[in-house]
Amino acid sequence: MFTVSTSVDAVDAAPGDGVCEATPDEGDCTLRAAIGEANALAAEAIVPSPSITITLATDVELSIAGVGEDVGATGDLDLVLGAARATLVGDGHAVDAAGLDRAFDIRSGSVTFDLLVITGGRADGSGGGVRTAPGSTTSILRSTFAANRSVTNGSCYLTRVTVRTCGGPPATVVAGGGAVANEGRLSVVASTFEQNAAETTGAPGCQVFSFLWAYCDATWGGGILSSGALYVGISTFDGNTSVPPASLPPVLDPFGAAIYATGESSVISSTATDNGPSPVASVVTGSVRSSIVASTSCGAPLVDADHNLRSPASCGVAVPGLFGPLTANGGPTRTRVPAVTSGAVDAIPWSECLGYTADQRGTPRVAGQPCDIGAVERQPADG
Repeated sequence: MFTVSTSVDAVDAAPGDGVCEATPDEGDCTLRAAIGEANALAAEAIVPSPSITITLATDVELSIAGVGEDVGATGDLDLVLGAARATLVGDGHAVDAAGLDRAFDIRSGSVTFDLLVITGGRADGSGGGVRTAPGSTTSILRSTFAANRSVTNGSCYLTRVTVRTCGGPPATVVAGGGAVANEGRLSVVASTFEQNAAETTGAPGCQVFSFLWAYCDATWGGGILSSGALYVGISTFDGNTSVPPASLPPVLDPFGAAIYATGESSVISSTATDNGPSPVASVVTGSVRSSIVASTSCGAPLVDADHNLRSPASCGVAVPGLFGPLTANGGPTRTRVPAVTSGAVDAIPWSECLGYTADQRGTPRVAGQPCDIGAVERQPADG
């Protein structure tokens, strides 16, 4: 167990000695030093799957510039844990990547972020806040991702099944993930993603081989881009953006500004609002249940699988007064409370509330009573 005691960004003095400190005998435990110790201890582990806890007692701002290395000495914080597990407990503190690089790069192992704010990430590639590698497992609990950016060359979208990176060979991957780009297994519970963006550099257009080559510089998933397994529950996505192609013919799949998932995926009891721009849909994923999906786009997918509320129901302006503003409504993350007149209120029979006995704020639902669609259960105290 390591406690981060300073906001300074510095490497560990002696990785693997079990002591988190940047300066010998000073006890100045930085976040980069704690992760360096975690990686070293995981590599030298004498037990099958060691568990390491890192607790933040202060906000942290990364300051050591450098991209493209994967040992955590510069740029983002690389977690190389093998079979080990690491839990980062933020206690409400923030990790600010200060635009130098993404905040975390999970190369292997199992990582949990709890009560953490991740902001200021900027990746020249997918995953502005966090990138997860194939084979890794990541859990995001009661945390906030705000103002992270993925900046890529974008991709050319050809058909429903083929994507090519601008100027590159054929590929089946897409670019983006303003907050998170996931290739492993990712679970998100009771968390908020706000004002994250998947952007493009405006690279030269793709070479035209046939009439199917049409649009370049597109990005996916302003909040989350996932090609791995994804589960999202009682979480809020607000103001996340991705870049659509110049136009969107019917042959093309919709682009997800909040979530774009191509692997096994489900979104349950969540709220996605004000994600865009048009014609980008808000959520594109395998299954959506008991969720609010608001979009100003006619291209938004119509999700009808069990107690979803879409606004607007068809092309047009979103229903006014459906939510309150994104703000502190109790609990560790910012949320949007449904209006008293919203169709989300008391819309789901108790027997179908999917096991969530509390909402994103941690507010209990009343046993036996209908529950609300979305991440927040409206209470009498909400006015």
